[in-house]
Amino acid sequence: MKMTEQDKVKTVFAFYQVSNQLKNIMIDPNNQLSIADHMFGSMILSLITESELDAKRDLAKEIRMIYFQQFLKLPNALHLLDQIDHRQLALELNELYYSSSAEAKMAHYYQMLDSVLTKMITEKGIESTDYLYYEALKQELFIPKNGTEYQKYYHILEFYLLNHRLREQVRSGWTPSKWNVKKDRLERISEHVVSTVGLACAMNYVFDAFHDSSFDEALKTLVLHETEECLIGDITPFSGVSEEKKMEMGHQAVETCFQYLEKKEEYVRKLINFDFKDTPTYYCDKLDADLQAKVYEESRVMPTFEENQHSTVLQDPRIKDIIRQGAKTPFDVWYWFDQDKYVDTPAFMHVLDGAKKYQLKDLVKNIDQTISPTSGFTKKIVFKNYQSE
Repeated sequence: MKMTEQDKVKTVFAFYQVSNQLKNIMIDPNNQLSIADHMFGSMILSLITESELDAKRDLAKEIRMIYFQQFLKLPNALHLLDQIDHRQLALELNELYYSSSAEAKMAHYYQMLDSVLTKMITEKGIESTDYLYYEALKQELFIPKNGTEYQKYYHILEFYLLNHRLREQVRSGWTPSKWNVKKDRLERISEHVVSTVGLACAMNYVFDAFHDSSFDEALKTLVLHETEECLIGDITPFSGVSEEKKMEMGHQAVETCFQYLEKKEEYVRKLINFDFKDTPTYYCDKLDADLQAKVYEESRVMPTFEENQHSTVLQDPRIKDIIRQGAKTPFDVWYWFDQDKYVDTPAFMHVLDGAKKYQLKDLVKNIDQTISPTSGFTKKIVFKNYQSE
């Protein structure tokens, strides 16, 4: 049975709500690192190492495999994916389960490598690339074949260590001076990056929002899209920095971040194109923030207007005007502030409209009732295999 538009919206919401758990389950409680933080490090290692070494593997597939290896362990994930009738996804999950392709093997490898490197950084307090590189060589985490590869691996680790900052930086929109979310641990920038990758997968498999041709490039861009924030931090529309100035600062930052990587021009071009703001890749970035705001509001950790009246957000003339026009809740503000961004992209607009209409948490409780079944024979074989793991 073909999904209705309403079913598609509900499926994306259920997917998002399930995947949001990746931000909240701690893989390293002592250092407050989540599963999503681990996935971010693994994706950075995969994308940059494979690109710099000119590996002939499918990098977007590796990124998807890193994502779904962790997603599939979550409650409701197997049943939810069984509703998505996408043969290519099923085939890739089979490859991942049986490690039957080079991409599957490397997806496992980069997750192992990130675990080891992260442990070095956190336990030994490593801040120097020289020290991290020495330790990695000593443990034979990689074995360069020649002088060129020695240099490439050094700069790969340098970039990886730089991006470790994003696992420590909170998304500034949730902080006390802005939306003042009342939660012990707030979303990190790295977790947002992983969440955009998951949302892109959902929008592609459910809505075909990328029309296939741009989907692979979108995943690679999303993994890197917050690189500038390693140096300039998370600048929101309420940080007192103009959009033009932010873009200028961002472009300078990415030039610096990628300066020693051989594929620098390719990476910088991806991120400059991302700033044109008229692609599904950009919409995934924006929609992820909208949906995270909805999750926080439903969790009752987002203060009311009265409780948060002194925040810089609510003092902004644009937000005051939205409230005067009838916005009753923080998510109403997010909806009205962002809706014009999606005017030319019906799939993303449907999802934003649905976020205003539905309670996301209710969709996960009764996935059987909220999503029409599809004919997923190939997927049932895959999911049965994972279930028996």
